[in-house]
Amino acid sequence: MKKLMFVFGLLAVSTAEAQTPNFHITVTNLWFQGYKSNVLEMAEQRLNINSNDMPGLLILNAYEMEFSQFDAVSNTLNRITLVGETITNENFKPYYPFLKFRNDYMLEYFSNYPPSPATRVEEQAKGLIPYKPFMFNKELEALQKDGLCEPLGP
Repeated sequence: MKKLMFVFGLLAVSTAEAQTPNFHITVTNLWFQGYKSNVLEMAEQRLNINSNDMPGLLILNAYEMEFSQFDAVSNTLNRITLVGETITNENFKPYYPFLKFRNDYMLEYFSNYPPSPATRVEEQAKGLIPYKPFMFNKELEALQKDGLCEPLGP
């Protein structure tokens, strides 16, 4: 029971810290520990306030890719590309060309990859595996250095 309470306490603290100066560290640590639904919730909160929030879009895309949500991923990839074009901050700007290339490649890949239902279920189950690094750690860190991971207000 104590162990369970510790885990819930850790989650509460980690989620509360999600909007602090250590946003990217909180996201990457929660993701690595396997709390991917908590990370998705943070992204959804940000995107509900600003649908063009780049940290929220990157987290959403990581979740969609991790859980093979191929029906939704193309929309998110396109939004990342469009929003990324508008970000000229010095730390994030060098990452944008790679993101655009990656997104273009992934859009082409998914247009030619219709997985069978069995393959989709198998791929989605892999998303539950903990101890995987967050794929956009460096981009999120750059966004934070540029001040774009600050708490969003209504």
